[in-house]
This record gives sequence, structure tokens and C-alpha cells, in this order.
Amino acid sequence: MRERWLHLLTRAALQVMSPQDTFAFATRLGQSLPRLEPTPRTLRTLGQRGSCLSRSITLAARITGARVAVGVKKSGYRAIAATRFGLRGPDAISAHAWIEVGGLPIDARDPSGKIIAYLG
Repeated sequence: MRERWLHLLTRAALQVMSPQDTFAFATRLGQSLPRLEPTPRTLRTLGQRGSCLSRSITLAARITGARVAVGVKKSGYRAIAATRFGLRGPDAISAHAWIEVGGLPIDARDPSGKIIAYLG
């Protein structure tokens, strides 16, 4: 339940703050909550609510030593995410965020594309 409230606040913050500022905000809020274990099971806590960025920020704020990685890659012509934002054709890109601890992703299947930013 705590994760859902923090996630709701994180999603709202992403509407008005940069991802880096949102991460700092969520981390401050998360300090008063119990720490989470860096396991793939923890990553499933929020299900598919929100975006990969909002979920990653929310959970990383409660995992000791965690940071959020953001990667981009070419999507190709038929990518749903690219089409949703009006990006079509062979040059369309998609982005994905995931959590790393000690420079390694919590879920080895998560990394996607070239890392362009770290939060935390």
C-alpha cells in the first residue's frame, strides 16, 4: 500500500518536475518508509501502473544504493510506443527505464537500448 501512495505522488511529480527532481522528491519521501530488497519480485510490486519511469523512480527511492537508468533504442516502423507519440518510420525511437544496484540491473532482462541518463 505504501508503494502505491508513493507511486501516485511520483506520477504527479513527473507532470511538473524533471525526472531528476522527481527522483530527489521520491527519495526524500521514501526515507521514512521501510527499505525494499533489490529483487525481481520487488519490481512487480506496482504491476503495470504508470510508466516504467514512474515505477522505477518509486521503487529505487526505497532500495538502498539504487539508481534509475534510462535507455533509448531504435524502435522500427511498427513499434507501438513510437506510433503512440506520432513517431513513425525507420528512425523512430523508444525509451525505457529500469533500476540498477551496484551498476547491474535488478532484472537482467530489463535493460533496453543505449543508456542516456542515470537518476540517483
